[in-house]
Amino acid sequence: MPKVAPKIAVLVSGSGSNMTRLIEENIAIDCVIADRQCKATSIAKQHNIATYQVKRNQCSAELQKIFAERNIDLVVMAGFLSIIDKSLTDSYTIINIHPSLLPNYAGKGMYGINVHKAVLASGDTISGCTVHYVDAGVDTGDIIAQSEVDISGAKTADEIAKLVLQKEWELLPKMVKNLCDFEKIIQYHQKAFTDTQHYEIYLKKAQSICKRVYENGERSPLFISNYATVLLDMQQNDEALTLLKLYQPMFREYSENYAIAIAKSAYDIDLIRKYNKLAVTLPKKKGAMVAWIDWLGL
Repeated sequence: MPKVAPKIAVLVSGSGSNMTRLIEENIAIDCVIADRQCKATSIAKQHNIATYQVKRNQCSAELQKIFAERNIDLVVMAGFLSIIDKSLTDSYTIINIHPSLLPNYAGKGMYGINVHKAVLASGDTISGCTVHYVDAGVDTGDIIAQSEVDISGAKTADEIAKLVLQKEWELLPKMVKNLCDFEKIIQYHQKAFTDTQHYEIYLKKAQSICKRVYENGERSPLFISNYATVLLDMQQNDEALTLLKLYQPMFREYSENYAIAIAKSAYDIDLIRKYNKLAVTLPKKKGAMVAWIDWLGL
């Protein structure tokens, strides 16, 4: 059977307010890892969560070892200030919460109060936060979701920070829950192809999660990709193709990171299924079971 839930590691460097929100939202955290002494690890220990502290000059190597030993599925950077190596971002699903509406106010030095000072100096009346995938760059990974807040009444950077933080506390738990659901969908979907005796049972489990997430308003390309694939493999072709056509514009910015195939604008169902079966052999970083290849042809 698939694992009940993905194993989550949370990376921290400070007070741990976003980590605390995850705990309060009943999100199971396997371990908390800090790159310096900080309040966040003390809070984690109070909740009986395993904690680690890595050396900043050996950060990526030590993280790699911990992730492997604990079989981590999802890494959440919640105010983590160290830059991690490409080897990690290529091997694990890693997300970050950033206190601006990316791509604005991003890059080296743009963290914490520095972001809000820059926003204040710009005269912007709208700010917000972004949850994004972490890649080899700094704040350059694909955006998962954003939340805006009106800061027109804010007079200081600290006031902006408080307004944005409220949005962070709402957005990050929601996105982590969504990604956990995505992980479960993928696990059940993969199990359907590796345990063919129970093929239909696993697909029905995946479809049940998809339906719930869809009814809760999730419409990201990553999720729509998974949902459509499950429907296709259950022979619910009309429903799957209606879903794909409805959200087709979103896939124009998709890349192979989310892997395998919405095949041609003609929706070649047999070809899609062929690529879906190949998906289970790909590294997790390749992601969802269906993705953009080329609307004009393969």
